[in-house]
Amino acid sequence: WKLREFRLIIYGSTTKDPDYAEECRVLAKLCGIEKNVEIAGFGQANLVLPRGWVFLNSSKTEGMPLALGEAGLAGLPVVCTDVGGSYEVVSDSEMIFGAIAPPRDPDELARSVLKVLAMTDELGDGRISSYADKPTALIERIYKSSSERRKLGMKYRANVMARFSIDRYIREHEQVITWASVRCYERRSSQPGIFNKRVRRQREI
Repeated sequence: WKLREFRLIIYGSTTKDPDYAEECRVLAKLCGIEKNVEIAGFGQANLVLPRGWVFLNSSKTEGMPLALGEAGLAGLPVVCTDVGGSYEVVSDSEMIFGAIAPPRDPDELARSVLKVLAMTDELGDGRISSYADKPTALIERIYKSSSERRKLGMKYRANVMARFSIDRYIREHEQVITWASVRCYERRSSQPGIFNKRVRRQREI
């Protein structure tokens, strides 16, 4: 892509695995992009996320990645790998609020980042492949797409707030507790005395 006008800021612990952090620095230098890459250590989400144009999560494995939700609250479109619950967090029934790439595929991950920055392919008109080896035209497209990226990020923010609000969190936990209580009652009713017997056995032990 021959793109040099970019800045990648990486957040996360640099002391938990210092060898890995150093490996990342060395790799950036070998690729000739050490001036474009900053390994910043930990940062407060509400302070660092507004600095970005796109949020990138390149995990090989995930559970339910809370960082993707934090990016949404900051109004950032996202690029992530298709691991764990990432797809469910960054999409709804109609669209993906950014782009998703297969894990362990750096080339596709890079294309996904550029697609979101330039708002091409499924996000807008044109295809990112048409900008290969055309860094000047790609940079112009990225700057012209700032308002469209912002609109996409705000749609993602609205989706996160609607689907992952604290009210929904409390409501769904109440439903789980209620369901568990009903199942416990049904079980006790079908086997009279089983609960008391277990309590006595535990006390004897």
